Amino acid sequence: MTEKQLRIGMGRRGGWLALVGGIAAFGVLEAVVLHLIVEAVAPRSVVLVVDVVAGSLTLLFVVAVASPTWSVHRVTAGALRARFGWLAAANVPLSAIASVTPYQPTVRRPAQLGLDFDEDTGLLSLIRSPSSPLLRVELTTAVAARTQLLQRVSARALLLSTDDPERLRAALLPK
Repeated sequence: MTEKQLRIGMGRRGGWLALVGGIAAFGVLEAVVLHLIVEAVAPRSVVLVVDVVAGSLTLLFVVAVASPTWSVHRVTAGALRARFGWLAAANVPLSAIASVTPYQPTVRRPAQLGLDFDEDTGLLSLIRSPSSPLLRVELTTAVAARTQLLQRVSARALLLSTDDPERLRAALLPK
């Protein structure tokens, strides 16, 4: 028996897709230049190995960076599963949520595309679209989270981009 989940998107994808496209173009350019350099100085078998390794690593990196484009926030009866593709994740028990408020970025504290963790405040930001509505989720206790693929952190608050802030807020703060 599976637990019922509410799935809410992380906001528009345009900015993130542009970033992924730039990274992919740079990765292809880097692989081509590496191929040309190795081809000039090494035997054909070495060139083939370098091409396979460089191509595989580039592809893996581009897929990891692209993974937030298909991410959603999931809310079950007991927890919020906030993910930023393969790059970041936090499982927050609903009982640990103190408040959920709309967040308006300021000039001093702009909302930036991507993920961030502020050591001083314990704020984990998972923002696919800074132009989409943002919610700040304050926690009563620190929760274990992952950022930058493998770095473990203790988050005391989350800043999330979302498609539907009212529905997400209602799901996180049941009456």
